[in-house]
Formats: sequence, structure tokens, C-alpha cells
Amino acid sequence: MNNFLKDKNIIFLGSSVTRGYASNGISFVEILSNLYHFNFKKEAVDGTSLTKGDLSYCYRLKKLNVEKCDLFVLQLSCNDAFKNSRIGNIDDNDDNSVLGAINFIKNYVKDHFNCPLVIFTNPYFENDIYKKMVESIKKIKDIYIMDLYTDKEFNNKFLPSYMLDNIHPTLKGYKEWFAPYLFDKLNEIMKQNSN
Repeated sequence: MNNFLKDKNIIFLGSSVTRGYASNGISFVEILSNLYHFNFKKEAVDGTSLTKGDLSYCYRLKKLNVEKCDLFVLQLSCNDAFKNSRIGNIDDNDDNSVLGAINFIKNYVKDHFNCPLVIFTNPYFENDIYKKMVESIKKIKDIYIMDLYTDKEFNNKFLPSYMLDNIHPTLKGYKEWFAPYLFDKLNEIMKQNSN
């Protein structure tokens, strides 16, 4: 199998799931990098959200000191659901809403890196706001979505040892559950964009 992630520069922007809250700061990011030999910048802060705040995703993106990026991976934050953030409209373009923040990030990534933007969701958990967020981001054009939330095949592989709680994967969960799924998806995206 060809590894299209090899030697690529990948940015991961997110919160506790990206950081590795339940696994001492090691997440799928380090696991995938060790297996598939890509360079990464992980910008992940626990408890942060897409929408406005001192440490919002948009705020931290603008502070990033990275010149080259071949693939940008964005976590759809559960914190926006817990904080009851406004989902907003498809034409919003600032961090006052979830869709606005994603549009801002999409435009920023295009202008600064001109690389694919991939959004990944959490695995399924019972939350009406997050469910609506997952449905809403599918209206945004020119992005890739790794929908762990509604992927039945992925969720059917769940084992209790894979999660600390309904949000945070364990190290075992990252290694055996998240990493294989994410590699397949990310590798296919890089393959599509390698020509």
C-alpha cells in the first residue's frame, strides 16, 4: 500500500481529543506520524472551541508560525456543543458561529497554505447540538469530512476500553480504533491531491 502521507507537513488544530486528554498528551497524531513518517504541528488546547474566545480555534490559527502545510486537519469541537455555541449560517465568516469559524479557517488555509482542509468529528455520543453541528458542516463546499459520528461501521467496532468517557479516547482507542480509520481517510485524500 502506498503511503501518501510520507514526508508531508500536516497541521492538526483542535482541543482535547486532538491533544490526547486521556493518554498523557499522546493522540492519534503522534501514533500516525510514527507509523507513516510525516511531519506535524499539533495545536490543541483542552476545553477550547471553534467559536469566539481568547483561545478559539480561529484565534490560535492566526498565531500559528508555520510556513508550509500539505494537509490541514481540524477537529469539530464537542466544546461548542457543551457551550451551546451558535451554529450559524453557511455564509458566516467569523468565529461568532460554528459555521462561520469553519468558513474562516477554510479561507485562511486556502490563502496561506493552499492545501486540503479535512474536518473530523467525534465518534457517536448522545447530544442533539453536536448532531446538528455534524449535519450542518456537510453544507460547506470544498472541504473533506471524516464523519466518525455517523459512520456505523466505525462505531460498531467500539470497545469500552477505547474511551475514558463518551468524548475522550484512551491510548488503546487511538491506536486500535482512531488511527487505522483516520489513516485510510487521510491517505486517500492525499492520494487524490498528489497529482
